[in-house]
Order: sequence, then structure tokens, then C-alpha cells
Amino acid sequence: MVEKTFRKITDDTDEGKTIFLRNIPFEMSEFSLKELIEGKFGETLYVKIVFSKLTQLPKGVAFVKFKNIESVEKVLEGEKVADRFYNDHIFRHKRKPISDSGNFSAIILPPEIGIQFNGRRIFARLALNRTEIANIESSKLSESSDKLSKNLDLLKKGLILPGMKEAEGISSHDLRLRENSWKEMKIKMSNPNYEVNKYRLCIRNIPTKIKSSELNDILIREISKMRDIEVQNLGHEIVSEFEKSENSNFKKILMSLRRNINSPKKCKLVFKRLINKVNIVRETSSKSSKSRGFAFVNTSSFSLSKSLLEALNNNPKIFTSEKRPIVEFAIEDKRALFIQKKRIENLKRREKKSSEICDKKPRKSYNISKVGRGRRQRIKNAA
Repeated sequence: MVEKTFRKITDDTDEGKTIFLRNIPFEMSEFSLKELIEGKFGETLYVKIVFSKLTQLPKGVAFVKFKNIESVEKVLEGEKVADRFYNDHIFRHKRKPISDSGNFSAIILPPEIGIQFNGRRIFARLALNRTEIANIESSKLSESSDKLSKNLDLLKKGLILPGMKEAEGISSHDLRLRENSWKEMKIKMSNPNYEVNKYRLCIRNIPTKIKSSELNDILIREISKMRDIEVQNLGHEIVSEFEKSENSNFKKILMSLRRNINSPKKCKLVFKRLINKVNIVRETSSKSSKSRGFAFVNTSSFSLSKSLLEALNNNPKIFTSEKRPIVEFAIEDKRALFIQKKRIENLKRREKKSSEICDKKPRKSYNISKVGRGRRQRIKNAA
């Protein structure tokens, strides 16, 4: 019987003679890259441009192995000089951009610095070995799994499924809604583009006749029902939460809570201020259109959101015993949030630009004696 022999996979990156290049032009060939590298840093053993297995097109990265370690040191030293040049240039022109657009990517390196091809910088670094790459990939996976587990922990708050003790007394319709909602959430959480917003609650199974103002009153009523010890504990949680936060908008609320932490009545007033927005989702944008049976509640505090979830979820006294609210943390699409953020930024930019144009326009002068009293008053107010 012939014994099979396996070829041992060698890793030449351990020798320290291999570098990794990125930002390589797609039209560049291995031959031209080899010429460029050898002409500046010395003889190479191989130059390998990486191609995509799917498209068979270059990925813009390559591996280069030098014959001598001195060549590698020369490349890395050139990278340090190039980075220093960029940093110095940006620092020097921090208040006065070098281009009209204020874009520092327009900085042109001197030809003797780093690796360049037709004025385009090619970035270089020492290539990692297989073990280091595996460690980086595993750390990324662990980070993503930790994030996923945290999101699932948030979603499990208030979770009631058939067979659980909490499911006793819930109608079959409500249980089916809860089960479908949980399935939908699990599908979304398998997609990295979705994340749980711990400051936003989703309330389902709402009667269609309820308005946003009425739902807001329900939330305020639940806060008012809280016992003194619960109010005090929640106040301490919110204080510790805001102390860790870097948002300066919470400064006044934090001071108010600290001052009134032993006064449950005043604390409840502060809690009510932390409810930012209550929005019932309707079939159209019109307020008179039919409700779709669910709403979103935005708060400024995770502790308050959690407390409201516990108070409202599966509470038969909120609506009816047959139609109980299903409360959970909202899942949001990061892509949609990014688009929304960009739209707001563009809107603010346009408003600022239009206000600047209006300020530059000369104001129309009026003969005060020839205009009416109301017009005179408006002119004075405008001035």
C-alpha cells in the first residue's frame, strides 16, 4: 500500500522579506510593478498581483518578496517618510486648505518618496503570516459575535413565546403575532446591516383608533404609577448612564436629576422630558389615515426605555386583556439611517447657503411715512 504524502505549505513571510502593497492601479501588470520596485529598492524574487476568483480581475493589491532584507527596510523607511510628509502637510495647512475644496487628498508626494506610479501612491507594509491573519480574522469574528449576542439580549427583553410561563392568559392571536415578530427579528439580525436601537421602542398590537397623543399619555401615566423606590432606582441608573455619555445635551437633565434624586415627584417630571417622540405608523403620511397598528417611541435614556418596556409589555390594563401591547426594542437599517443623515446634512447646508445669500442681498428701503401702520410694525420687527 502506497502511503500518501502531503506537501507542506510553507510561509515565506516569516523570513521578513515579503511586503504587501495596496492601491495598485488595475491596469498595472506584474512586469511593470516588478520594474518599478526593482528600479528603486533592489532585486526581487517574485511579484504577485492578487486577482479575484469571482471576476478574474485584479484586486489592487500585491505581494512582493525581495532577495535581501535591506530592500524591505528601505521600503518601510520610505513609507514612514511619506506618512510624515502627509501629516506635516496636513498640520501645516490645517486652517488654510491647499485646495479650494479643502480636500487634503490632493497632496502630491515628491517623486523620490515612497512607491508611486504616475503620481499615485502605492502603500506598502510588511506582509503578515498565516497565523497573524487567522488571529485578526478570529478577533473580527468574535467582535461581530459579541455584538450579535448583545443585540439578541436586547431583543429577548420582554420576549414571550408559546410554552413560556408568561404566555398564560395571552390570546392565540397575540401569541401568533409575537412568534412571527421574533422570527422576523432573528432574520434581520442575521444581516449585518441591521442593528438594535436601545433608545427606541417598537409597540405593536395597538388599537387602530388610538392617536399618538393618546399613546404618549399612556406612557406618562405609566411613569406616574411608578413607586417611589422604583423612581429612585431608575433615577440612579439614568444618572450613571448620562455620566458615561459624552453628549453635552444631557447636562441640564443630569443636574436636575442629581438635585431632585430624593424627590420622586420631580424625578417623574424629568423622566417625562426624556420621552422625545411618539409616532404611530399610518398607511399614508396623512394624520387622518388608518393606523397600521404599531408605533415607535424615541427616548433619550436606555434605562427609561427598558423600564417602559417592562411596564407596557403584555400589560392587559393598557388596552384590553385580549389585545395586549407587544413591546420590543426597535431594529433599524443602518443603510437607511446613513441616507437619512446625509439628507439632513445636505438640507442644513442648503439652508445655510440660502441664508448667506439672503444676508448679502441689500434690503429694500421703504418710505415709512407712505406705508400703513401694520407694514411699519413689520419693518421695525425685521430690523
